[in-house]
Amino acid sequence: MEYDDQAWVAAASNIVAELARTNSLLEKSIEAAEGSRAATERMCSGLELFLQQQREFQALLFKELRLDPQIASDKAQMGPDEDEEGDEEMENASRSEEGGSGGDEGSMEM
Repeated sequence: MEYDDQAWVAAASNIVAELARTNSLLEKSIEAAEGSRAATERMCSGLELFLQQQREFQALLFKELRLDPQIASDKAQMGPDEDEEGDEEMENASRSEEGGSGGDEGSMEM
């Protein structure tokens, strides 16, 4: 039996070329995966920073408005009709704290 040396060399060259191409594609895939991971980490750290800034902003806002954050959270969960009732209750409570100014002055006689 005779072997065609040129055919073997050509086949081996094709195999080496395909292996080199496969390695190149694998390297690019690894670089892309690492880039995606780095981008995801940046996004997550950016999100954490954003959420922290939002918490700080809300704390300043609630302090400025002199509201308890729990009350504001409860108002956000209420429907539009319930929200109006809650506003009336807050106004009534604030009137009673101010000394009852609102029509009940005659009932405080001694």
